[in-house]
Amino acid sequence: MRYLLILVIIFSCAKKENAISPKQLDAIDSISFQLDSLTPDYFHGLELVVLNDQPFLSLLNDLTNTIYYYDVRTSKFNKKLSFKVGGDGLMKGVMTFKHVGSDSILLFGKGRYSYLSDHLGNIINDFALMDLSIRQSPYATSSSPPIIFGDYIYYNSIVWGDYSPEFHPILRYSISKGDVSLANPYPRVYFQEGDWGALPYDYIYQAFDRQNNRIIYSFPNSNVLYERRFGLDSLIEVKQSEFGEKIMPPFESNNYEYDSETWHETLNNLAIFGPVYIDEVSEVILRFYILPVKSNLKSPKRKMKLIKYNLEDLEILNVYDLPDKDYVATNAFFYNSNFYLRKKSGDEDSISFDLFKY
Repeated sequence: MRYLLILVIIFSCAKKENAISPKQLDAIDSISFQLDSLTPDYFHGLELVVLNDQPFLSLLNDLTNTIYYYDVRTSKFNKKLSFKVGGDGLMKGVMTFKHVGSDSILLFGKGRYSYLSDHLGNIINDFALMDLSIRQSPYATSSSPPIIFGDYIYYNSIVWGDYSPEFHPILRYSISKGDVSLANPYPRVYFQEGDWGALPYDYIYQAFDRQNNRIIYSFPNSNVLYERRFGLDSLIEVKQSEFGEKIMPPFESNNYEYDSETWHETLNNLAIFGPVYIDEVSEVILRFYILPVKSNLKSPKRKMKLIKYNLEDLEILNVYDLPDKDYVATNAFFYNSNFYLRKKSGDEDSISFDLFKY
């Protein structure tokens, strides 16, 4: 028995020693893009897109339904694309967008509508994401964009604070049938004793892996990634992607005051996983891990790590500590295998990014 105990201790220590030690990742450069007086400094739509061999940072002004294009190499404004509301235009405004090829844009609109637009801003088609038998709402942002996969367009689906087995956080639109359906329930990690507190753990993040023809999912409370393979309805848990300890529900029950200082302090004191970003050139994927902080503020500055995975098998290659700055994990992109991450600058007239070589 004593010999067995010694073996267990040795194995445990060896396992800890073999764990990947985080490396400090420092910015190699920074870049800023000037905003006009009409554009707010928050962005639900932000994407790197290559058009006619030119790389552009595209930003959505959701107040004017306008996409701005900046040359990433020079940070200079290049052009803008506006969408009209009413008539043969949008039913309502735009919440986010995703370029589809070089000549089409998939728009996620307010009011449960999506649209396909050409590169001139003309609406080619619209999709009603409504079904009275489904009480959930579709949702999309640039860090969880609508994804065309086979016959379906996949979206987030939200009912605030509902973590029951009956709730499905993924909604899909059938292109051939023209109807919507719910795709998958939450993974088992959500069904623990306690409550997740609504909002931060409601969002899930998705990214399309073009090389392996699948969708990668990051659930905020799950220390593993999930994937959707073509032709399969179920989500697959990728066990080799596991990072860190299991995250436990922050509240014992749903008996809390939403948006109170105590509510914020409790949630801030818990780690949370963030978006995933794919670099097809280097064949890696980065996932955010946001550390706890003692604060009762609504959006306090929190330290972050980046987990680097091999794109093909999703095994962890490295873990990086980011500088202690106020970064926005939902506003990031790859260009030339450099990772551009937005940092809050306090300047409402520009948007700034730090560049990382990982």
